[in-house]
Amino acid sequence: MSEAICVLGALHMDLTIEVEHLPSVGETEIGKGLEVHPGGKGATQAVAAARLGASVSLVGAVGDDGWGADLRSALLAEGVNLSGVVSSSAAVTGVALRARHASGESATVIGPGANRMVDVAVIEAAREAFAHAKVFLCQLEIGEDALSAAVELARASGALVVLNAAPARELSREFLAKIDVIVANRREGARLARVEKDECSDSGLMRRIAALGPSKVVLTRGKRGAMFFDGERTFEQAGFPAERLDSTAASDAFCGALAVALAEEQRWDQALRFACAASALSAEVQGSFPSLPTRDVLEPRL
Repeated sequence: MSEAICVLGALHMDLTIEVEHLPSVGETEIGKGLEVHPGGKGATQAVAAARLGASVSLVGAVGDDGWGADLRSALLAEGVNLSGVVSSSAAVTGVALRARHASGESATVIGPGANRMVDVAVIEAAREAFAHAKVFLCQLEIGEDALSAAVELARASGALVVLNAAPARELSREFLAKIDVIVANRREGARLARVEKDECSDSGLMRRIAALGPSKVVLTRGKRGAMFFDGERTFEQAGFPAERLDSTAASDAFCGALAVALAEEQRWDQALRFACAASALSAEVQGSFPSLPTRDVLEPRL
């Protein structure tokens, strides 16, 4: 039987244009083509976990429009339970506008749209999804009140609470003390710890984050892999070689895979290896959903 995971997060339509140069302030860049794919950190992490064999429920919101319908269809096709996803006629479906460089790096602007409609009432209505979850996975694209209510509900249900601290923002010690596992890159981790990005080493940054309350800290390091700290031990997992075409969903592939590994009660060294392999595979394919690996693709890479 597949392990149950509940994901709370944003649902967007991703509009991506490839550019030769990522524009800075005041610049206009003419790109090549337009790709339209389902996305949003919540939706992408949910699909990442589902493709790796988990039974996944998603909590979030879309607009009562064509893009909302497209997102629902794409998620249902992946086997994601959408009983916790509401449709709002008061807002359009969220959109992410992305400029992507040939190197795989990108710059993104998000219009949250209906994702702002996710409130405590939406969380309460999704109690069933939380009740059956072994792991609860969330990010920071959802409002604070809804996120706090969801974490409380997940804890009360006995789920392991995993927070991907993206996009970067400061969080209270009271909230962070309720998190079992926090996943962040250096920029996100520095924002959490209220230090400059290069002020301390990776291990030092993890210790500062852990001092704020989370039981375990995972620091993602792109193609260099990831590091782990649980208050006592620190270890590294090297990244997997990859031909990096598009890093858009690499971190979401990592988080979805990590949630699956933890739900399966893999050892931490195994879980980080599993997640790093998923991240590397994602970077080799363009587009958010298209890049997320299945178990059949991931296990040979391991």
